[in-house]
Amino acid sequence: TGVVSMPPTRGHPTFVSKPNSPDQAQLTVCVVFDDPAAVGKKSALVEPRFLRPYEEAVKNMSESVADLVADLSVPSQPEPAHSERTAAIVEALAKFIDQAAQ
Repeated sequence: TGVVSMPPTRGHPTFVSKPNSPDQAQLTVCVVFDDPAAVGKKSALVEPRFLRPYEEAVKNMSESVADLVADLSVPSQPEPAHSERTAAIVEALAKFIDQAAQ
């Protein structure tokens, strides 16, 4: 995750041309990452089509996790050792969904 910010070396917004099509400038915005260590850099120029509001991203992620929990909750005669592990996974995912929804 990150926030749209003024690029440190350019104005805002920015237009970038690719080497294979120098006549077609592409609109980009600077995204400053919340966790640069995880990404490997502080910021990046990103096309707006790749951006989503944080709330939408969290909603989509929690829906995906909810689907996974539902799939794991339907046992198809699991072995006893797998039942405990599945229950622990379901519980952890349910907690994640609750936290993401808040």
